[in-house]
Amino acid sequence: MKKLICLIVVTLFFSACTPEDLPKQHFEILPVEYYTIPESFVFQNTYEIKLFYKRPNDCHALGGIYFDRYFNMRTVAIQSIVYDRNDCVESQGEIYETSFQFFVSNLETYTFRFYKGTDDEGNPIYDYIDIPVTNN
Repeated sequence: MKKLICLIVVTLFFSACTPEDLPKQHFEILPVEYYTIPESFVFQNTYEIKLFYKRPNDCHALGGIYFDRYFNMRTVAIQSIVYDRNDCVESQGEIYETSFQFFVSNLETYTFRFYKGTDDEGNPIYDYIDIPVTNN
């Protein structure tokens, strides 16, 4: 009997929430305004890489860091959660900071490409930086 009551309560709880009740949101990739990264890495060490970015308005919230790797190339951008509201307040140019830890797992030079936005034709623009690795 207790199981039946629990099942009914759980069913009512979940049926009370419909997808229309949830806030509507989507993700956007934001440019990295600037960053701090070491000039070189030491093999098998971990480094903090700081990213600085702007939010277009207060409907944007940090959703994480977009990080993709392809061989020794690392693509980095800001992932933003955008809440679909009509009362968004435009940004005043505030700079926000986030960071991630990067572990150096091989001895080859790493190429980081930081997303800077798009050009007039909608093509992505990147800031490339090569970071050599030493075995000290």
